[in-house]
Amino acid sequence: MPAEIRITDDDIAFAENILFSHGEKFDSERIDFINNLTTVDLQAVPGSGKTTALMAKLVILERYLPFSDGSGVLVISHTNAAIDEINNRIGKYCQKLFSHPNYVGTIQKFTDDFLTIPFYSNTYNKRLYYIDDEIYSAYAKDFPTKFYRGFTRENQNNAKRYLRVNDLYKRFRFSLLNGEIVLTDGYHGRPLDFKKPRGNTRAQNYHDWNDQDKQRVKSWLFEFKRNLFKGGILCFDDAYYFAFEYLVKYPRIKTILQRRFRYVFVDEMQDMEKHQHDLLESIFFDDANSISRYQRIGDKNQAIYGRKVTLDEIWSQRQTFIINGSHRLTRPIADLVNCFALYKDTGSQVVGLREGDIPPHIIVYEDKSIANVIRKYSEIINNLLTEGKIPPHETNYKAIAWRKYDPGENKISISYYFPEFSTINHSTRIDYTCLCDYLNVNRRAQRSLGPIQANIINALLKILRLENIETEEGRKYAKHSLFVYLKEHHEQHFDEFRLNLFQWSMALAQGKDVIGLLRAYIPRFLSLFEGVINQSGQFITEGGEDNNGGSNGEEAIEMNIVNYHGFDIDVTTIHAEKGKTHTATLYMETYYYRDGRGEKSKSYESQRLCEQFKGNTMNGNEGKRVKESAKMVYVGFSRPTHLLCVAVHKDRYDEYLSDLDAEKWKIVFL
Repeated sequence: MPAEIRITDDDIAFAENILFSHGEKFDSERIDFINNLTTVDLQAVPGSGKTTALMAKLVILERYLPFSDGSGVLVISHTNAAIDEINNRIGKYCQKLFSHPNYVGTIQKFTDDFLTIPFYSNTYNKRLYYIDDEIYSAYAKDFPTKFYRGFTRENQNNAKRYLRVNDLYKRFRFSLLNGEIVLTDGYHGRPLDFKKPRGNTRAQNYHDWNDQDKQRVKSWLFEFKRNLFKGGILCFDDAYYFAFEYLVKYPRIKTILQRRFRYVFVDEMQDMEKHQHDLLESIFFDDANSISRYQRIGDKNQAIYGRKVTLDEIWSQRQTFIINGSHRLTRPIADLVNCFALYKDTGSQVVGLREGDIPPHIIVYEDKSIANVIRKYSEIINNLLTEGKIPPHETNYKAIAWRKYDPGENKISISYYFPEFSTINHSTRIDYTCLCDYLNVNRRAQRSLGPIQANIINALLKILRLENIETEEGRKYAKHSLFVYLKEHHEQHFDEFRLNLFQWSMALAQGKDVIGLLRAYIPRFLSLFEGVINQSGQFITEGGEDNNGGSNGEEAIEMNIVNYHGFDIDVTTIHAEKGKTHTATLYMETYYYRDGRGEKSKSYESQRLCEQFKGNTMNGNEGKRVKESAKMVYVGFSRPTHLLCVAVHKDRYDEYLSDLDAEKWKIVFL
């Protein structure tokens, strides 16, 4: 190992000069973490600047790159948004950090690039085409058409019935359990039992399959899954199956990766699923035998992504730094957020450091007035702007909620507050139901050409799939094989094709409409494969000009935004806003499951968490649904710098919250 890096005061000042614009300085809590380059954890409250502290450490390490032993720095986060934030803020100052041998990416991308793809290529001696849930599902749903040698017709029908009745074709996985490959419902989920589906058969007439029949069903599912693998089609879970198999068969890869990455930083650790956590621990902690310096950064109380185990089971305690001060939150908001914290074992507590005394507001609505809640929120903002309590240049206003979809009659979701709500802006898929969606998805956020161009290519690949146009080897086209085909068989057109992609992407990035141009081009595109528009017709034309073209192009971009008083309010989900900072936040309570029966049933945040609304902290003995609700509220309430509003129905307010402390809350009746 090369000589140890000692971070100096000059290094800290250098990072402050890059990351801060108004002469701000890191406080002692953050400096202690920045200076530490050993294997430790960082637990930091919302708005504490934990990612900024991490970026300071990365900016400083950039000064010492390249390391004399050829090793590098690995930075991993759960989402592309978190990686983009790091890139946008320090990318231009850290060109070495974003080049070999260093690596900055999501946990999925790291797994794919360093484990799954190499192991797949070595195992199958071919290129892997897709690692994507939507694409995988599109191929897996063809299971009724599959027939394999060595199985009788009865075997085949039994297996297909098992998948169909249990709706398992998209969910069943290979999992490694104690070194054995097991078929499970979801990755590392419940092992499949292979019982004959009862369906509509009466209990007295039901007869299970015998052991031999069950074994044949199991064998058929293995064959089906392996054929998807051979075709180069993996879902995201499969990537981790291949990664763990790689580590089992070639354990030396851990040593190679540790030598490659001298420092490993995992941001938003609380969002990792168990298999992601276990993979990172196996490689970079390695039972405390790793030569890598491995730091996990996050906040246990912000673990809102779905998981089958609790965070306590996977995030074991190590030496931990604590950052309690929140530069985002005022004291009134921080004191409220503290009440919803589930994990206090590390000694963390939210301390509001921002100046401001605007109390949290509750907007109390009735059935007939729910659609006016966001307008009232806008009115409150406008009044505070007039009073000078919200600076006019602070314009990031959000209305957020937990549940997007209407789960049933009188079960409130976002659409009750905002009937025009569309989910397209929050999608991360690469496979959509119509051409319009490929061009509209995330256009408002995507001003770089790469993601936009990828959407266009994926749309053209979807058209080829719909028309059953395949490669000479009988495989579905992927980006690589599409480009190879055009280059080899239509070289003159290939240059024109790439120019079109560039021009269409530029136009979309500038907010212009290209749907007409693309629709006009598609017949010519298909003719290059001796194809015509047939099965893809509806996909190409669905949506129409009202959704996509001409004067309505900007409307498509600006979906889920309202403007009542001269400023925009973005209507979105809590998950979409996690990690972000708002000027003002409206938290709209929504229905989430039903606890108990009759009068004891509780389905909304104001019911489950009424004691926390009143200033009482969590005791740790709450039920599962209460804890899930508490984490959502903790994340949602900790977004705003100035104003927090909460929308609650009058019936629930009267029953659960009518005795709120009037000095801590401002109640607004609608």
